[in-house]
Amino acid sequence: MSTITTSTTTATTTTIFTTTTTTTTTTTTTTTTTTTTTTTSTSTTTTTTTTSTTTTTTTTTTTTTTTTTTTTTTPPPPPPPFTLYREEEAEYVLKLVSENQDLVRDKSVKSQGILFHQGYLLMGYYVQGTDDYDISWATPHCVITLRLTGTIFDIYDGKKKVEHMSEEQKSSALYHCPSLLEMMGHVFYFGSFLTGPTFSMRRYLSFVTGDYGLGLGPPRNHYEAFSRLGAGVAYIAVFHILSFLVFTDQYMLSSQFNDLRFFSKCAYILIWGKLHLCKYVGVWLLGEGSCILTGLTYNGKDVNGNMLWDGCSNTKLYVLESASTFKEVIVGFNVCTNTWMARYIFKRLKFLGSVQASQSVTLLYLAIWHGLHSGYYMNFFLEFIMVNGETQLSSVLRLLPATSKILSLPVLSPLVWLVKKICMQFFLSYALVSFVHLKWHRYSQVYSSISYVGHVVFLVLPLFCVMVKSSLKTPGKSSINGVPTQKSKEESKKMIVGCYEVSLESTIIT
Repeated sequence: MSTITTSTTTATTTTIFTTTTTTTTTTTTTTTTTTTTTTTSTSTTTTTTTTSTTTTTTTTTTTTTTTTTTTTTTPPPPPPPFTLYREEEAEYVLKLVSENQDLVRDKSVKSQGILFHQGYLLMGYYVQGTDDYDISWATPHCVITLRLTGTIFDIYDGKKKVEHMSEEQKSSALYHCPSLLEMMGHVFYFGSFLTGPTFSMRRYLSFVTGDYGLGLGPPRNHYEAFSRLGAGVAYIAVFHILSFLVFTDQYMLSSQFNDLRFFSKCAYILIWGKLHLCKYVGVWLLGEGSCILTGLTYNGKDVNGNMLWDGCSNTKLYVLESASTFKEVIVGFNVCTNTWMARYIFKRLKFLGSVQASQSVTLLYLAIWHGLHSGYYMNFFLEFIMVNGETQLSSVLRLLPATSKILSLPVLSPLVWLVKKICMQFFLSYALVSFVHLKWHRYSQVYSSISYVGHVVFLVLPLFCVMVKSSLKTPGKSSINGVPTQKSKEESKKMIVGCYEVSLESTIIT
């Protein structure tokens, strides 16, 4: 009798995934067969075959061996921290810039970019436009156009030599081309891409890269944010309640309005225009509040160590509500857009050599930016002559010491302020008539009902001021009532440059 031993080896592999090491474990299973009975233990399947003869009985058991494999996986290393743009992308952009310095500095490239964005916006106005004010994709795109155009200027400024840049340009210049992610984040920033406020790419990058970080914990800006929310809701509520119930746009085009007396019409227009300003102020306050809540508007600290959150302030309520002149309105109304126009349009027109020419071009750009309706162009024309008329009238009053002394008396200050406030608000509302009604056949009907009083006053006012100055000027002398009238060429040049550097003096409703 013989014994046959068969050894079957099956490999059981255990693989542990690490970065460089692989371990394999082998298990050997032995199967023994005898003439009488051969039995193999298995954990998977067992097949039994029985064969019978006359004298011998053999039982055969067939065994299948199971191989068990255990795999242990080590988690991969964590990904690198999130960055606004990949290093290879930045290197590629820098390579393009270094190889195309002349192209980047080429003014024609900047002009082409500006014309493309403005042309695309005008195409949207033309395709989507109707006879009324339209809410469409072109409405937020006008804000996007300002951001994209401003970014073009900032990239162009970043390629200048530092000594050739103004302090304002240094604060907003970009020294590398933003990535696609940065561009999309800036353009579609949720707090302001619908209605503003407008802010530079430089501020946005400083915000998202943590330059405005205040350490652990939420920013201490909830009071400022929710106060803007409350004020915005209040302004919008006042506009909706009074404008839809009492001072409606349609009433100004009705025969009942035309039958009113002259001063009643003027009073109606004054209040109506003030309510429409509430609409804009309310919407801007809501947008500003959301920007404050995210921390985008952080603007350092004051002398007392209190945090300032007015970096994107679009409305200064106290200045606006207490304003009695057009220039004071400019300081408190639509501040971000006025600042944008002054920085990127007005101050870059120094080569024209005339402040008024620069103002005219800037206001023309503003009108085109708003749309194709004739009402926009009439509105900004009126604002131009109103602001310049106010400036000339102020200069004439300074030449009359007696009049200036009387107007500056403390006893008369409240009355003088009230009269100036009423006149300013009326003429501002007068210009708004064309801004709201848009079409000539509508706003001309309102203007004709009050004899075009705003046009007449501010077209005649410059002639009146010139006549007064001429009558006060003594031939051969360089002063009027002791006020110098002749300046050297250097003084005149400094005055013009100063006007460019201070502010844009003609942008009101933007």
